[in-house]
Amino acid sequence: MLQSSTNLPALPNGPTSPDVDETPLVNLSDLLTGLWRRKFLIVLGTLVGMALGAGYYMTAEPVYRSKAKLMVARKAPYNLGNVDARLLTYQGDTLSLHDTLIESPMFAAQAIAQGGLSGLASLAAEDEPAEAVLDGLSVSRETEEDTDSTNCILKFSWQGTNRDDCQTVLNAVVAQYQQHIRESSHDASGLDLVESNNAELERDLKTKQLAYHQLLETPPTGWNETGGTLQRERMAEIERRRSELAIQRAETTRQLNHLQQAIAQGITEDDLAAMTVQAEPEPVADSLEKVLFPLLLEEKTLLADYGAGHPDVQTVRERIRLARDFFHESTQARTQIINQAGNEQASNPTEVAKRYARTLEHELKSISDSEQALSELVASERQAMNEVAKYQERQHRLLAEIKRDEALRDTLVNRVHEAHLTRDLIGYDANLIEPPTVAKKVAPRLLLVIGIATFLGLQSGLGLALLAEARDKRFRNPQEIRGRLGLPIVGQVPTPALSRKARKSQPQGQPFDPVLGAHYRPNSAEAEAYRGIRASLFFNQNGQTPQVVQVTSPNQGDGKSALVANLAISVAQTGKQVLLIDGCMRNPSVHRLFGASAETGMTSYLAGDAEFGDVVVSSGIPGLSLMPCGPLPGNAADLIASTAFHALLDEARGQYDLVLIDTPALLTVTDPRLVAGLVDGVLLAIRVSSNDRSQAEQAKEILETIDTRLLGVVVNAGDHWRSKASYSEPTATPAGIVAGQG
Repeated sequence: MLQSSTNLPALPNGPTSPDVDETPLVNLSDLLTGLWRRKFLIVLGTLVGMALGAGYYMTAEPVYRSKAKLMVARKAPYNLGNVDARLLTYQGDTLSLHDTLIESPMFAAQAIAQGGLSGLASLAAEDEPAEAVLDGLSVSRETEEDTDSTNCILKFSWQGTNRDDCQTVLNAVVAQYQQHIRESSHDASGLDLVESNNAELERDLKTKQLAYHQLLETPPTGWNETGGTLQRERMAEIERRRSELAIQRAETTRQLNHLQQAIAQGITEDDLAAMTVQAEPEPVADSLEKVLFPLLLEEKTLLADYGAGHPDVQTVRERIRLARDFFHESTQARTQIINQAGNEQASNPTEVAKRYARTLEHELKSISDSEQALSELVASERQAMNEVAKYQERQHRLLAEIKRDEALRDTLVNRVHEAHLTRDLIGYDANLIEPPTVAKKVAPRLLLVIGIATFLGLQSGLGLALLAEARDKRFRNPQEIRGRLGLPIVGQVPTPALSRKARKSQPQGQPFDPVLGAHYRPNSAEAEAYRGIRASLFFNQNGQTPQVVQVTSPNQGDGKSALVANLAISVAQTGKQVLLIDGCMRNPSVHRLFGASAETGMTSYLAGDAEFGDVVVSSGIPGLSLMPCGPLPGNAADLIASTAFHALLDEARGQYDLVLIDTPALLTVTDPRLVAGLVDGVLLAIRVSSNDRSQAEQAKEILETIDTRLLGVVVNAGDHWRSKASYSEPTATPAGIVAGQG
């Protein structure tokens, strides 16, 4: 029997394991494989695109096109003698504008009127026939290499939904253009139009010049002859004065507060004398000079510019009056209080201080009145500044328009002069070299429509396939499991091919479930996979064999019960004594797989109702014993955590070479976490087509927190990404599936 190995070191987990494949999780091969898995979406998208393209081709209204070509050549000019040839360049400019003229609404309307097109079926239902003609009309230039740059071929085409109308409309357009060429030959320079535009421009220019002179004669208030304004200077002076008043008000308020505080506390003669000295103002003459001098200068300037009755002069004089009144009142109040202080200071200092306080209050009121008057002046000055700004903007705009019109007038005058020189000397001939053809169908084109629709459908199918792959959180192959979890793949078990016929062909008298392929199909690929897992357990890289192994999975339905049962059979076939314990105390299945009784079992032993030998039954397979779950308890987690479970494992170690424990899924209950801390190793079963990657990673994290020994991952349904033909049952044991292979 194998030796007990309770304290075996854990197999390497994580990305440092030599079995871990560090290849990228997503590469071109995986992308192509994913697209192949979703080929139905790609094919569906392509077919839908082709169907939509075919539907569009069948239902779209056909479009027809008629074409024509005209040779436009310059006539040979008469001998102009000494006339400068540069005067003739205007004719080349005219030719360069021919295509623009043809595509103008005026030209289209003339073609409709001259050609009688208003009754055509293509134009009868249109609200704007000229716009309809222009929508279908196309004109391009094709200059001949061996001719002058002013000789070219004009290519006309018109397309519409009525085959017969296309040629008719194009005939009318070509005829109208030829008529325009003939008329232009008599007036190649466009003299009438130029002269008409020149006369209109002259009238407009005179009107603007008159308006500009009238504007200069009525400037707004504050505008001087040099174009400057006085408002900015006034505003600066007012703001300076307001700042001085604010400082004076703050100083006066401070003195008043200090004086009132001294009166409240009881003032003495010495205090009164000191406060009177501190409050002595600067000489009135100096203060008055600072304020009145700028105002008097401004008054003198305004009188020289506008006279005594101008509003600005009246405003300045009002400011001068306010300043003089303010200084007069302040001087009288201060003189009175100082005189009274001198006469009564010795007799009653408190009364003197109160009178002085009233003087300061009066001074504060005067300051407030002055500030109010200055605020009103600020509003008036701002309004005047706005009027001046509007005046300046209008003046500049009119001046710019006058200069622009003068430059255009000079150009037109030169053009008129050139036109008089070149009249009747230069013209063009328009010869029809390819008359309007019978309309041919140009759209929709079957190959183009189907090609574009197929391409768009293919792109849509690829997009849907990529989106489906991105939203699919399942593992796609063993390499992805190895890369995500950092665990070795100890085996890949294919899906057993159990048809109804195979189940009916089960030998009579065998109670085993057909899923036990290691017993029923020993030469199958799945049996070979179980033998590979067995080899991984007995011959790992450390040469150490775990004796008690737990088999669990992230979620239910991962095939762990079938895995542990087949693995137990495979190990027993080597002659070793194996005990299979059903640790699923909520939904046991081992007894059903082997057709054994579950009346007594592990729960009976843990509850103390039976001995170890009483709960172990034979499986019917040599070397393999079973311990069913027994009666389902209500406290499964408590039984696992009890000392009785420790004793059960110790006794199993002493009697069997290998003990396999089937436990519930890790993410459903806590039982498997308790068992994992007591065993020698854990095998994690993952069904590749059903497990979410995040759930598998969570299961691995749970086992790592318990500090258990993770032996590796067994991939169930391992043929999910392979060809089913590779899992046909051979006559000999296949060698293609061994432990650790991806």
